[in-house]
Amino acid sequence: MYIRAGESSWRTIVFRVDSPIAVVSVVNNVLHRTGGRPDSPGLALMNVHGKAVLGVNWISEGWREGHEQDWAGTVEGTANLVTGSDPGLDLGNTMAPLPGSPVIDRAGALPGKLPQALRVNRQYVPHMQGKQRTPSGSALDLGAFERKQ
Repeated sequence: MYIRAGESSWRTIVFRVDSPIAVVSVVNNVLHRTGGRPDSPGLALMNVHGKAVLGVNWISEGWREGHEQDWAGTVEGTANLVTGSDPGLDLGNTMAPLPGSPVIDRAGALPGKLPQALRVNRQYVPHMQGKQRTPSGSALDLGAFERKQ
């Protein structure tokens, strides 16, 4: 998820969960926010409620668990996060990782209880329907696209 915040944008919430019992599983993503107001609190995973269970993900440095002062949710798995200021993606064209990107070959295992029908195994190809997603290296890359060889 690439978010280019406008100069007047104050905050970005990735998952707006309204229930304290809701659970979001976040695995093998790139969550990157650029721009926004200088006084912005930046990127937050959640708003007030809910639980996020994190696998391996790349996320912009300075991220927060929740945006609201009455944050009452929980986040598990923060040790799995890769943080930085630039995920090294081809932002002008394919969104695929560029050579040397910190997201290359970093994808982790999906939760074992995830039904096969919900597992992502294809990726978008511009002006086509898509294609099977296979690792270009030792593992899949984080994010929606596999780097080109």
